[in-house]
Amino acid sequence: MLVVLAAAALVFVSGSISALNRDLAQRPAAAPPSTTARPSFTRLSMTGGDR
Repeated sequence: MLVVLAAAALVFVSGSISALNRDLAQRPAAAPPSTTARPSFTRLSMTGGDR
């Protein structure tokens, strides 16, 4: 019984991971601008900017 549950959980987790990877692979164009914009905002907020 436990082996069946473990196998089902493994299949579910691997399936969800592959689905997430497919989603990430489908939107590579939208991801870089947001990821490149965020570090500069955090840097400005951490250092206080030019204030």
